[in-house]
Amino acid sequence: MLKLIQAIVIAALFSNGFVAFAQSGSSNEVKFKRQIVEHGINQIVRLKLVSNETLEGRISEIRNDSFRLQLVDAAGQINTRDIAYSDLSKVSKVDGRKAGSPFKRGFLMGAGIYLGMVAVAAIVVGVASAASR
Repeated sequence: MLKLIQAIVIAALFSNGFVAFAQSGSSNEVKFKRQIVEHGINQIVRLKLVSNETLEGRISEIRNDSFRLQLVDAAGQINTRDIAYSDLSKVSKVDGRKAGSPFKRGFLMGAGIYLGMVAVAAIVVGVASAASR
């Protein structure tokens, strides 16, 4: 369903003036617009603006000349901000993982292996004691 929505958004952008925008805008604007469209709505992105400000938020709306980003402030409130493609200097997709997740994943894998070995040892002991009776 998400792929269908993305295809519709891309088709709409191409049909309502993307070619005209590409001819009139700079190559960076076209590149950033293409990246935002490829990431799609509801994707979390990290942006670096021309003013060296760094933002991280969720794309909530994509328009011909700008897009809307939802940001969470320090108080936990959601704010929206319209960002023009000409204001961007870098766009990157943010993975869903948090900074500590590789450690957590390693810990959980180690605990799972340990518990698996304990279970196998218990089964072997149980089978050996049942065979000796």
